[in-house]
Amino acid sequence: MLCAKSTAQSLLTGSVPTAKPGLVQNDSVTVVLEFSRNAKPILDSLTRLHFLRRENGLLLGQNKKLTTERDGMTTGYIQSQRQVGALAGQVMDLSGQLGQYRQKYRRGQVEVWLWRLGAAYLVYKRICPSCRP
Repeated sequence: MLCAKSTAQSLLTGSVPTAKPGLVQNDSVTVVLEFSRNAKPILDSLTRLHFLRRENGLLLGQNKKLTTERDGMTTGYIQSQRQVGALAGQVMDLSGQLGQYRQKYRRGQVEVWLWRLGAAYLVYKRICPSCRP
């Protein structure tokens, strides 16, 4: 019977009885003493658990928010990379067109200078028809 009481007492209080087996003791006093001895640590543990659960809920909310934000940024990054590829292709096309326009402009400038030289030569020949070229 004593063994059953000590087992029940240890299950209720969460501690091992300090009395040696085989000694008769006042069980209700021991239980009250154990309860009063363990009351403050149990209350501290429950209070700590309450605040940790609350903090855990806040942290889980922040984690979800930041995960959603990260996923959005990842999607934006992927879209930006696709746009970079498309814009790089456009840059290559525009560079080719710019090269063609530069070539055309240079040919036009050469033609303008040739016309100017030809006109100057004709004016020179009009002014001085007997001069040697």
